[in-house]
Amino acid sequence: MSWVAVAAAVAVAGAGYGAYSQKQQADYANDQAQADANAQAGQARLEAERIREQKKKTQSAARAQAAANGLNLEVGSPVTINDEIEQTAEQDAWITKLTGVSNASRTSTIGKNQQKIGTANAYATGIQGVASAASSGYSSYTKNKINK
Repeated sequence: MSWVAVAAAVAVAGAGYGAYSQKQQADYANDQAQADANAQAGQARLEAERIREQKKKTQSAARAQAAANGLNLEVGSPVTINDEIEQTAEQDAWITKLTGVSNASRTSTIGKNQQKIGTANAYATGIQGVASAASSGYSSYTKNKINK
């Protein structure tokens, strides 16, 4: 085997490894995006739960204040206040959760798209590198053959 063939084989192997490495990086970026998306969704669920826990404390404090003022807790303003606290807190919790899920979905989609683009670029780079190495090797081979 001539040095030209060895050089061409090394160039082809290098191009293949470069494409493989690029593909691995695209996969890693997608895995990281999926982990980030899961973390965002989890954080949103935790925040929604925190809002609901705070709601309970706020309702309790409002009932205690109404009772301290001698109001009947079963009718009138205390019920209205309790219902408003309930409704507002639940809206906040759901909006927080939906926003987190939406952000997680967006992050996941971006990761998947980056992986697709990275994979396509890796294959294109690999094919281009192999073709270039093969072309260069063939050119060197024909030059050496003519010069002998």
